[in-house]
Amino acid sequence: MNYRKPITLTAITALKPGDILRDTALKGFGARRNADTLTYFVQTRINRKLRWITIGPHQPWTPDTARKRARELLLSAEKNVDLEAEEAPKQTNLTIETLFNRFFEDRKPYFKPSTFKEFSRVANKVIIPHF
Repeated sequence: MNYRKPITLTAITALKPGDILRDTALKGFGARRNADTLTYFVQTRINRKLRWITIGPHQPWTPDTARKRARELLLSAEKNVDLEAEEAPKQTNLTIETLFNRFFEDRKPYFKPSTFKEFSRVANKVIIPHF
């Protein structure tokens, strides 16, 4: 259920699982309780796209520290700057062979030896030469 009132320690401890509490003092700032966690969030628009930004769980955050962080996020959103967006490293000289090699390095521990051997064979004999 959605509630609108000031986010205080007593208000958030009274939340039941599935409840969302939105702050009346700072538009877009809120707290939501799941089955076992209480999380602070900010809901705003950045570059005309609706964003839900999770600030963090109730511990170590408090209502006051989460409100300060929410204010920072909302101020940056007004300037269309997304503080939470992680830029992917830009690499321009990637080949299919490089991608397959990275994939096999990362995933090798999760494959059975026979599966890894067959995937490598198909990649080296069929896929990589094709591209």
